[in-house]
Amino acid sequence: MAVVEYLPITNRPLGELIPAELDGRRGALRNRSGVCLLSADTDPQAVHEWLRQYDNDNTLAFYNKEVRRLLVWLTEERGKPLSSMMLEDWADYVRFLEQPSRARSPRARASLRSGLSAASIRQSRAAIASLFQFLVNAGYLVNNPLKLARLSRKRETPALAVKVERRLNPDMLRAVRETIDALEVQLVDGPLDLRAQRKVARQRFALEMLYSTVTRASELCAARTSDLRVWRERGQTILVLQVMGKGSRERAIPLTARVQSVMRDYFGHFGLPDLVTAALSGVPMGSRSFPDVPLLQPLAFRRADKGVTRSALWRIVVEVFEAAAGRIAARDPVQAARLREASTHWMRHTGLTDFLERGGDLRVARNFAGHKGFDTLSTYIHADVSEIHAQLVRGGF
Repeated sequence: MAVVEYLPITNRPLGELIPAELDGRRGALRNRSGVCLLSADTDPQAVHEWLRQYDNDNTLAFYNKEVRRLLVWLTEERGKPLSSMMLEDWADYVRFLEQPSRARSPRARASLRSGLSAASIRQSRAAIASLFQFLVNAGYLVNNPLKLARLSRKRETPALAVKVERRLNPDMLRAVRETIDALEVQLVDGPLDLRAQRKVARQRFALEMLYSTVTRASELCAARTSDLRVWRERGQTILVLQVMGKGSRERAIPLTARVQSVMRDYFGHFGLPDLVTAALSGVPMGSRSFPDVPLLQPLAFRRADKGVTRSALWRIVVEVFEAAAGRIAARDPVQAARLREASTHWMRHTGLTDFLERGGDLRVARNFAGHKGFDTLSTYIHADVSEIHAQLVRGGF
């Protein structure tokens, strides 16, 4: 999935993304003579019918994001509806995905913070190709322009070029944590502001969970206090967070003493009891004293049964990255620029990379991350040429 995940356009109704004159009623690829199996007069209505075919939350969110970004680009950069997209439009759109700064429209540029990798572009293409094929099969369109688009297999960079790592190095991670510390100090020294205190406590909690538990954004947003469980094994009592990941794979994520401390502080700021101790004691969640609520709470001064969305989590995290970048920009502009590119998924990458670099076993890391196989873990192994050479020499190769 693309690293830059959640966009300002995401939560707006599809029909509001584009002007009425570009809603596709007169699209060049519209089927004027045959039977259409959709009760859709416009492109947004047809897209809505396509999205309704999917009930997996992660798939739906990804497809929704990809088609919305394309709709904005087409209307802003091409001045045409989805149902008029031609092969050359797609080729230019791919170049935009590689380098968002080439877009003339600020709205189009705002839909993508940084260029996508070749793998992410292939995923985007698969999503849009699926949409067009659905519209052709339903009789809404007469042809699918992506059937003619050749899927590029070229490398993003020369073979020995440095790969862009979507992770925070130790200095960047330290800057993020120091930024949170500084925000807390400002609140202690300043006038009482309960909402601001909640905001900072939630930022620290979200960042710590994404890093130390390597949960995906979707998993953290779906987690509830009733997912806090006790795991007893080999004479140990371990607090875990039970999550449902990709492929409906359930896993138990251990919560370290550091995470538990941050969690207790966060619960306290939101008027919740010490649910950590309660969970460790085996107290079931769901009563008035120990409520079953989403882990990530909105800032409203009440216990909300509806948590935050992934786009809201993205904003929570990116705001801290922006503040951290501002703190270090003068002394380290390169690191600051990297922080401004970072997103929620970078914290998961960082946590897994640090886990492996500190000697974590690949089998354990696979289960920790909720991956089906070992191949995906190669994303988190960042060995340079000197490290490879040193290990070859030590191994007698």
